[in-house]
Amino acid sequence: MRVPLLALAVIATTMQACVPRAEPLPPECVDAMQKMEKLGGTLKANGSIPDDYIKAQEKDYATLKANAPKVDATQRPGFCRFYGRGAERVQQILDRDSRGMDQEIREMKDKGFLKGPM
Repeated sequence: MRVPLLALAVIATTMQACVPRAEPLPPECVDAMQKMEKLGGTLKANGSIPDDYIKAQEKDYATLKANAPKVDATQRPGFCRFYGRGAERVQQILDRDSRGMDQEIREMKDKGFLKGPM
């Protein structure tokens, strides 16, 4: 059985209308994602940061991107601010002195979040 092209277009349009539209993310989430993207680039450009630390930061960024739209709208700004503050703190450490990350990395290793040599 062949379905006319017009019928397929009507079906596709109807299905799109039934799918709820995602509401836009609040400015806190957009800001946090921008900070985390910038931090990721800075960490990769710095040759003294261990790969597992960079991967942990990338995992945090992926968590933010995946979960921000799913979090209740009333809690979303706080959720995003949490990630934004973390990225901001690490970026400030890097801006002051790239060797300042040694203490941050050591603490993460002590807590068991990172493995491998420093």
